[in-house]
Amino acid sequence: MLRARYQLVTRELVEWLRLRIGDRRAIEIGAGMGDLGFHLGIPMTDLGVQAEDPGYWRSLGQAPTEPPDDVERLEAEAAIARFKPAVVVGAWITETHHAGGYAGFGVEEARIVRSVPQYIHVGNLAVHGSKRILRMKHRVYRPAGLVSRGFEPEKNAVHVWGNAPAETRWVGIES
Repeated sequence: MLRARYQLVTRELVEWLRLRIGDRRAIEIGAGMGDLGFHLGIPMTDLGVQAEDPGYWRSLGQAPTEPPDDVERLEAEAAIARFKPAVVVGAWITETHHAGGYAGFGVEEARIVRSVPQYIHVGNLAVHGSKRILRMKHRVYRPAGLVSRGFEPEKNAVHVWGNAPAETRWVGIES
């Protein structure tokens, strides 16, 4: 089912993320159809609000997701409390107060950043450039294999908050 897949999962992106995660416990939040977490071999969670009111999302010109059974229906903070990860991965996450986001839906990413050792967000600055968490100290990478359906692919980026273990090798273009 090709619905609401914004981040295209490539071998290069998965390998790049695996290097960052290492042997630490990780989860994916806002997993949607679960493509990224599935290929990383980590638990996938998504609240599933788009499936509850698909008409609303279609009215906004968005294809709603309907997470498959292997994506656990959990809100991001509840997923973190349950799995206690060292790394949280999210791709194309809608922030609750994101200017381009949807009122009342989304993730309180600032709380996520403060509650876990590392948060990795895969997205596009044309879409996610107004996120409040971008004002928090973080690193930006543009690894090989970073492919999305964004209209401005040169703005695809991986943003990383928090610290990785000293032995983790960070490969990619930092800006």
